[in-house]
Amino acid sequence: MKKIIALFCCCLALAGCLGSPSKPAQFYTLTDVTGGKAISQKSFTLSIDSVDMPNYLDRPQIVTMDKQSGQVNVSEMNRWVEPFGHLFQRTLINDLYQYLPNAVITNTLLTLDKADKSVFVQINQLNAAFNGQATLDVLCKIRDKDGKVIYEKRSVFTESVGDSYDSVSTAASALVGKLAKLISQEAIR
Repeated sequence: MKKIIALFCCCLALAGCLGSPSKPAQFYTLTDVTGGKAISQKSFTLSIDSVDMPNYLDRPQIVTMDKQSGQVNVSEMNRWVEPFGHLFQRTLINDLYQYLPNAVITNTLLTLDKADKSVFVQINQLNAAFNGQATLDVLCKIRDKDGKVIYEKRSVFTESVGDSYDSVSTAASALVGKLAKLISQEAIR
């Protein structure tokens, strides 16, 4: 009987250590622009040379910020489906296709050919605050085939954010779409 009680107590102690099952992580992705009207039917090649972003963003965990305290929150339970840098660049390329349907748009790493235009994007800041707004502060540079800079400007885009990670994902998707529209407009000049 003492052995059964001791075994029972060990099982209870083990159950207490294990605790209740944790809530599974939620995974999010960026969505492409829907219903974006073509800006140009021009045929040309456009390469995305790089999308440079701060290391704190280029991770699978979704990062939000409390605007008043400046505290950065990294959610272990709410994640992008892959590191954010890859997701951002792929979504940017897909969005560019909405605005430039006849262009050939590639990641520079995937082609050996020199493109007619090349784009460099430096993300200075991408913040989202619940029940506030998401802000994308970005430097964009576009070069022609000869390497001459034809556009270079810092831009800031904003989008409203609700009280959920779904709304953070939706806002981030909209910000990428706004950047794609800007790049499309400047790349055809």
